Amino acid sequence: GLSKPKQLAEAHHRLGLAFSHLEKFPEAQTSIESALAIQPNASNILNSYGMVLVKRQRIPAGIQAYEQALALQPAYAQARFNLAKVFELINPKRAIQEYETFIVLAEDNPEETAKVAIAKAKIKTLQN
Repeated sequence: GLSKPKQLAEAHHRLGLAFSHLEKFPEAQTSIESALAIQPNASNILNSYGMVLVKRQRIPAGIQAYEQALALQPAYAQARFNLAKVFELINPKRAIQEYETFIVLAEDNPEETAKVAIAKAKIKTLQN
């Protein structure tokens, strides 16, 4: 009974996140796809979609979702971090670039301190 499309999209998105948290990835994908059908240009929903696709081993599609989110919102630190994680095994140079960009975007955000430290450690590991 939600009358506004944005509210309905967010409801589907949150349901998808709940399914993902429960590791019910097919259900999460379906819910997030419903959200994207309503709001196809929502970077946060695209980021969540990428996470679910990667969990389902659909790596190219997950990368595409992250890149779409970043095309809409280039300074979206979380999507940048998620994209870097995916590239660690398949394109270490790209992973380093994405982690470096994430650090620039998130370094001054106290909520991202732990992830910034992880990103810095990952860069050192990937460079060796």
